[in-house]
Amino acid sequence: MSTATVPLPPCPQCAGEHLYGITFRHRTSCPLYERDSATAAADHDRGRGIRDLTDTERTLIRDEYEEPDEGWELAVQFDHAGGIHWRKVVERAALFGPGTVVRSAIRRGADDAA
Repeated sequence: MSTATVPLPPCPQCAGEHLYGITFRHRTSCPLYERDSATAAADHDRGRGIRDLTDTERTLIRDEYEEPDEGWELAVQFDHAGGIHWRKVVERAALFGPGTVVRSAIRRGADDAA
């Protein structure tokens, strides 16, 4: 089984369920809700791209992904398609600058899930 299909743990602040990618069903009282919603709205305005993880996203995925090899960094690839805002964690080649070369990020325990 691919870890891409294994849900992330719930939001560490409000226990809101993981929906898909790095999208969560936060409670409106959650301290991460407004910041995460603002990031999703900004990504929607940009349409698609690759960017740094926000502090909020780092909190949501904490300890869920392997540290990339030297010269690579975790990033977010985003797209708005079919009325759904998609965000996923990827590895970006730091050497080439933002958004140029990406590969799938590896979830911790991927070998165990196979």
